[in-house]
Amino acid sequence: MKRFVFPLERVLEFRRLEMQRVEAHAGELALRVRSALRTAEERRTQALESGRDLLKQRGLRGADFHVTRHWLARLEAERNKALDASEKLVQQHRQALGQLIEARRNAKLLEILRERRLKAHTRSIVKQSEAEAAELHLARRTRIGRCIC
Repeated sequence: MKRFVFPLERVLEFRRLEMQRVEAHAGELALRVRSALRTAEERRTQALESGRDLLKQRGLRGADFHVTRHWLARLEAERNKALDASEKLVQQHRQALGQLIEARRNAKLLEILRERRLKAHTRSIVKQSEAEAAELHLARRTRIGRCIC
């Protein structure tokens, strides 16, 4: 019997590896998005806490107010920078997800093709086995028929 060989097996393996690489990249981008959003939220929280602390102080001097105002402005700038970075990362993540879908589709198509060819190969082996069995049966009947006559 003939052994089943899928000629595109290496291509299928490459597609699977590519899919794993893209999945890893998309996962990394998702972590970076979460980190950037967490940083933005931390900056917002720090700004709120600094503002509360400023309002709670008694005997606030003008210089303290000026320094605190610049501190809050810096925190807001860092927050905006983190939000901008997260937006860029979200776009990259969306692209990576699109690539992942494409990689999965390519791998799945080859897997389906492999399964179809395997079924066709199995059917041809079954037909060949049936034909050999029928031929052996006819040969046996012919031998038995010769002996009786």
